[in-house]
Amino acid sequence: MLPMSPSATGHQLHHACAALYGFKPSRILISVSKNTYLNQKQEIEKQIETSEITLKYIGPQISYRLVFMLEYMGPLLISTFLFSSTPQVYFWIFHFSKRILETMFVHEFSNATMPIRNVFKNCAYYYGFSFFVLVQNQVNFNVFWGVCFIISEFLNGFCHIHLRLIRSGKKGYQNPSSLLFKYVACPNYTFELLSWVCFGLSCSNARALIFAIFGYGQIRVWGYKKQERLNELFPESRRKFAVFPVFGL
Repeated sequence: MLPMSPSATGHQLHHACAALYGFKPSRILISVSKNTYLNQKQEIEKQIETSEITLKYIGPQISYRLVFMLEYMGPLLISTFLFSSTPQVYFWIFHFSKRILETMFVHEFSNATMPIRNVFKNCAYYYGFSFFVLVQNQVNFNVFWGVCFIISEFLNGFCHIHLRLIRSGKKGYQNPSSLLFKYVACPNYTFELLSWVCFGLSCSNARALIFAIFGYGQIRVWGYKKQERLNELFPESRRKFAVFPVFGL
């Protein structure tokens, strides 16, 4: 039993639990219910409905935001300094510059940290594919698919901003209300994948399509998890699809 004042914040409870078991605060994760993690800034009386919480030891951690910055800075620097100026290089720079800005100013993370081992795996993925995709010389440029790439990028950004706005200052998961989220659980993933397909078609780069296929393998897993979570939390507005509104993809 850990005595805590109801007016104590989640941050205070988190550090008290860590001290009780002799762990660093960054190495434990606290859940107040099945689908909700402890909000560090809010008072515990506003987020804990029972006298029980779930504490999980998660090992050495690194900030999600820092990992994202490391992931995206690599492709940005590789494309800027190691490859000649072509539309595909400009598109590559645009995409990862957008990701960095979103990481800095838009994204809010459900978890503050991730296992430190992930940084090596994630960076190897993005850095490796940067060389793999950009080393293919661009032969020609298709304006139509180039415009589609830009549109997909902006729609992806719109989804991220919408998610940020509905979660601002609120605890737990919120139900996205934008038209784009009405049928698909993760339209941000939809437009992310479409942007890479359009990138490959606009620059005649088959390697970018391979990158898109690998990316879909991961976002499909994330998409199904988010679809299941949203449908469980908000059964009145069930999403039939995770990523694409066709064939249950």
